[in-house]
Amino acid sequence: MSNISKRIKIELCKFNLTNKLITDRSIEIHKKKIYQIENFYNEKLKFFSPLDFKYLYSNQYDSCHIWGSGSTADITKNFVKYEKNFFHIGFGFSCLLDIDFNFYFIENASKKNLDFLKVQNNALNKFIDNKKTILAFKNLWQEKNDMDLAYETYKDKALFIRDLIIPHYNASDFAINNTINKLLYDDPNYFRESCSSIITSIIFAKFLGFKKIVLHGVDFYGDYFFDKESYIKEYSEFIPPHVKNVYDKKWRNSQNKHPTANCLEVILPKLRDKLKINHNIELLTASKISGSIKHLNSFFND
Repeated sequence: MSNISKRIKIELCKFNLTNKLITDRSIEIHKKKIYQIENFYNEKLKFFSPLDFKYLYSNQYDSCHIWGSGSTADITKNFVKYEKNFFHIGFGFSCLLDIDFNFYFIENASKKNLDFLKVQNNALNKFIDNKKTILAFKNLWQEKNDMDLAYETYKDKALFIRDLIIPHYNASDFAINNTINKLLYDDPNYFRESCSSIITSIIFAKFLGFKKIVLHGVDFYGDYFFDKESYIKEYSEFIPPHVKNVYDKKWRNSQNKHPTANCLEVILPKLRDKLKINHNIELLTASKISGSIKHLNSFFND
């Protein structure tokens, strides 16, 4: 899409009706793209939907814990790491926290970043036990990924999932509400996502049936926990290299804000309210010192 076309789309999405029409059209185009990929791989590769994992939910779990990689995750892991009644969803390099994850998302496999892929595999091999954790590859369709490389690398390790981006083209109330309403649609066929793997995980937890969802390491600002000296010293071969637009060097500075933070800070308050009012689900932050305390109540009293 040309820059002119993008600008026209953004301008049109400033109006409620055209925003809805353009968003719906984008979703349908995305579904067709996913269908084409599935058709291309045919029976060589099965794509999994949220319904395939509905069995994971059990009354033995009283809450779902979602793990980002902000520095506070390294603190809150000590409070929940060995709790048997917590369901854990991780992604990226949060596996370095060495938690027994129930479900774990990955989404990067590019020939342009083979060093990154090597480190990612090192981390997964050391910290993820496939007998205990479902490893799921998402966003296979994105341009950043080489589909054949992803398939060859993870065909025996991960399940490839059918995921669907719900876009928003501006931060107006009607645009964000439209996106959130579509995210919260009870969709058994697609992992619905927007903005960040945080949102993907929240929507998945809601689909599974959890009534209490807790975010760890969603700090908006500050270092990744694995960039601490203690991690660099002990786990250097498992820490992601600086990769532009993936684990970008400028994001890994304590003074900088992660690009997805802008989106999350717009979506989370409205998503929190809709989850509570319409679904009786509490969306919480694990730490009072996390940046997300600005929008969410704390899971821990201390």
